[in-house]
Amino acid sequence: MLAGASLCFSAIQLSVMSFMVVLLVEEVGVGLLAAGSILAASQVADRTGDASPVLILLAAIMAGACAMVVTVGPAWPLPVVAVIFTCLGVVVGHPTLSFAHDAFGGYAAGFIALAVAALLGGALAFKARRCP
Repeated sequence: MLAGASLCFSAIQLSVMSFMVVLLVEEVGVGLLAAGSILAASQVADRTGDASPVLILLAAIMAGACAMVVTVGPAWPLPVVAVIFTCLGVVVGHPTLSFAHDAFGGYAAGFIALAVAALLGGALAFKARRCP
């Protein structure tokens, strides 16, 4: 269960790390320095000691944040954009997001897929926590 959750979360992490700055610069109109700062802020590590509740919470936050990316635009306040992206997140996610961008002409479809992956990862982490 945890391996499945890890697969989902790592797909989201690499996809977000790979495309966040490009999306912020090209589609939201954020300057390169600000976009890089937002990417740096998303690198916060967990220090709670119990990964399961953190993973479940992160799954919910990532799903919501990925879904919110669909609505981000140049009129959004930069602090709100930063909060959305710092709440997000290897092998499947990156090419899926890239393919979705090319196929649909933007990042929306790819981030919707990542939101679904976050929910799946959260469900797997929740189930793993309940296993004996």
